[in-house]
Amino acid sequence: MPVCAVDAEPMARDDHLPFRQATRLVNEYQLRVASVVLALTGRELYQVSTLLLIHRATIRDPSDLRVSFHGLAASLRRPSETVRRAVHGLVAHGFCERAERGVRRRPSFLAMPAIIAAEHRFREALGDLIDGLQRAGFALPAGLHDAPPSARVTAALDVQLCAVEFAQPGLGRPLDLYLLGVVSVLNAAKLTHDPALSQRYGTDHPVAPDALRCPATIADIAALDGFPRTTIWHRARAAEAAGALRRAPGGGYLLAEKFLHKDPSTAALDRSKIRYILRVFHDLAAGRSG
Repeated sequence: MPVCAVDAEPMARDDHLPFRQATRLVNEYQLRVASVVLALTGRELYQVSTLLLIHRATIRDPSDLRVSFHGLAASLRRPSETVRRAVHGLVAHGFCERAERGVRRRPSFLAMPAIIAAEHRFREALGDLIDGLQRAGFALPAGLHDAPPSARVTAALDVQLCAVEFAQPGLGRPLDLYLLGVVSVLNAAKLTHDPALSQRYGTDHPVAPDALRCPATIADIAALDGFPRTTIWHRARAAEAAGALRRAPGGGYLLAEKFLHKDPSTAALDRSKIRYILRVFHDLAAGRSG
């Protein structure tokens, strides 16, 4: 398999990079990390990204304990009141304390057993993503696995939080974004992990037939992180009505056609996300992460 350059200009000109396989790997990574944080927050999706932002800010500047509601809302592109409710939930879980017009991280945040365990799983998931992208053909810089643990955690959080930055337009509710992420990962299980299939259908041009996709049932989706089946059923029906999901002939759900890179805007957004992640890895190798 040819090695792919990751410099910005060559990437912009080369239409044959395995961006689709990279997108599948990143989707799987982001679901894996989200599941870790969902377990910490009691399956409260609004709290997931908020806790990840607080975690990243703590690593970058442990001395500045206060985070404003306005800053969190701007980063998450959510109304301040929504972020306020998420923060109150994190206070109830013991991750932070109330502060005037914001939240105060606990001085012991990074020493909390739950956070230490989560960081281990973040680094593990990041290592698997790096290995997967290298197998797909991307030439990543050397030394990524040897970077300091805090830098690797920061990179892991940056890769996770770009799911918000590069979300498809119209997916305003976190549960909708989560639902599509789960369906995409379950649908693409064969394509992601079969080397022959991932290579054959790794670029934007060949579109894998539905016969190679695994339909995601309501039971499959609900079982992954413990959401109630009725909740998933209602959101899946809404996503189907909005044209984001489609029913498979034998049952279960498949992603809509527009998410299979048949829509140029979808393909462009995914390529931008992968380019951003590759820059995160270059910064990590250069010691600019953390």
